Amino acid sequence: METRLLKRVIHYIWECFRVQDEMKVRLRDVRGNELQVEESAAESRVTIRYFAKQPSDELVKQMEVVCFIMHYGQWVPIELYEGGITKIYGTADAETGRIDIGDKPGQVLAAGFCDAWALQLLEQGFLAMAAKLVPLGLKPTRRPKWPQPSVPTPDLEQIEAWLWDDGGCEATDGCWTEPDGVCPHGHPSWFLRLGLV
Repeated sequence: METRLLKRVIHYIWECFRVQDEMKVRLRDVRGNELQVEESAAESRVTIRYFAKQPSDELVKQMEVVCFIMHYGQWVPIELYEGGITKIYGTADAETGRIDIGDKPGQVLAAGFCDAWALQLLEQGFLAMAAKLVPLGLKPTRRPKWPQPSVPTPDLEQIEAWLWDDGGCEATDGCWTEPDGVCPHGHPSWFLRLGLV
């Protein structure tokens, strides 16, 4: 099973922060937490690592996922480090594009974990507050200050339904709007708020 939301979040990071042909990006938020993304085109893999800053100023790895990039662009998690344990769900061959999942139930759970983690990253505002650790040629545009949401954050299933079925989505106050729109009351769509568009 592929991970959709994580892929969208990382593509957003690359659009904002990656210099052309750069294969690694390191971002740090205002709390000192760090996100690292590394692509290996030769191996058709993307590795995402997240480190949390401790009171001692030490960075401790919280999560690492290795996704195989299928021929049609799907990202399939094949390795996941979480809670101090690395789990390997399968192997992949970049030359043939074949993937062999040995632990299918575990891999499905890993894909769900990755998407839930990406949603949490968005909800915490990591992308809105992050800064690249290496200077950029062009600075990314800053988002406008929006009103606080007056309705609960949608779950992953609702976001996916809006993405694939509805052609629009709710704003952060419950109004219906375009995926990249702002309602008449000044509330952005959830896609804008979460950095998906």
